[in-house]
Amino acid sequence: MKLRKVLGVVVLSGMAISLVACGNSDKKTKNNSETSAETTVQESISDKQSVDKSIANGLVGTWAEKIAGRGVIEISEGTKEGTYNIEINWADSAFEYYQWEIKNAPATDNDVISYDNCKLTIHTYKSEDEETVKVKYENGTGKLSINSAGEVVWQDDVDNSGEDTSFVKNQR
Repeated sequence: MKLRKVLGVVVLSGMAISLVACGNSDKKTKNNSETSAETTVQESISDKQSVDKSIANGLVGTWAEKIAGRGVIEISEGTKEGTYNIEINWADSAFEYYQWEIKNAPATDNDVISYDNCKLTIHTYKSEDEETVKVKYENGTGKLSINSAGEVVWQDDVDNSGEDTSFVKNQR
């Protein structure tokens, strides 16, 4: 658990730097301008490689939110055959992040992972050693799929998280 706290602080620190670099611009400005944070994310992500559209080979791995890099999706094989575990972390600020956890979500024939067992927790840091975790909901529904550009598209049905957001695969 201590490793998760340390990892959370490291991730949040990096995201805080990204937020400072991006400023307080609106969504259109973020989409149309390149910031140093975006450049850093893009350097670590190879968007030139084609993504295999098969679920087993295409979706497993780490995916970063394409515009500001505030969100990360980690997809791994589940414990049951044909299923996947998904963890989505999204920084709300330097002191708070949201974490969606999905276990053993089945993949469909049309390259979609649908889920109905999502748990959303909100992690808030009051100090380096003090973290509070609040469960916002359990048994949330949604799906992940690959769009025509080879990017992961995520839609959470409970609070529309991930709406209009694409994630690119980290090739490292």
